[in-house]
Amino acid sequence: MAYLSSKFRDAVVALCDAGSVKDRLADSFTQHLDDIREDELPSGQRGLFAALRQKLHQTPALGDESPIVASVRKMSATQAAECARCIVDLYSATIAQENSGRALHVVDGRDGAGAPQAAPAVPEFLLKS
Repeated sequence: MAYLSSKFRDAVVALCDAGSVKDRLADSFTQHLDDIREDELPSGQRGLFAALRQKLHQTPALGDESPIVASVRKMSATQAAECARCIVDLYSATIAQENSGRALHVVDGRDGAGAPQAAPAVPEFLLKS
């Protein structure tokens, strides 16, 4: 999963570069996400990624222009911004999925050996009313 979060992080960073939203979107997807296969993603993200990929590959390439550049060129700035938000949403979901597998530590007032710990002393100024 670290591979995916790294790819999406790099794509989000590319979206934050200078330039028009269309240029940033085309660069972001081409450089960082176009090589991701849908089956690499968690099942909950596959549909969103597939829809994004379809939008960015819907226009045939012209000359030396890639299908991604051709598709983005035909988009409005609003449509390009929606695709950019989709990349950010996918990054957020990837991070959430990655973090959901981490172990939680229960705080129960015991030390590492299982012995009860004394309650911390309450500062004197907090005891006065």
